[in-house]
Amino acid sequence: MNRAITRRALMQGGLLAGAFVPVAGLFISGTARADLPALDPNDPAARGRDYVTKSAKSDAYCGNCSLYRKAGNATGSCALFAGKSVAFAGWCSGWVKIGGS
Repeated sequence: MNRAITRRALMQGGLLAGAFVPVAGLFISGTARADLPALDPNDPAARGRDYVTKSAKSDAYCGNCSLYRKAGNATGSCALFAGKSVAFAGWCSGWVKIGGS
């Protein structure tokens, strides 16, 4: 009962598993972002980046920042504030224009 695994079978299994990992990540990360607690502007990380929930700049707000990922109508996640949701209309000193340099 000693079966050898062929290289072909190993490659096919690896390709199938590799194809499912990104698809599963879409479902898991989308759900996780929607449940994040809101970032408090008085949080030390938020204060360090001058975060506000309503931007004073009409052309610079979280919704058009390259670090922002939309999760709901008014909130999303930010690479700078892991584990917290930020306001779409918010702003912080880490703001980077989408596609800009």
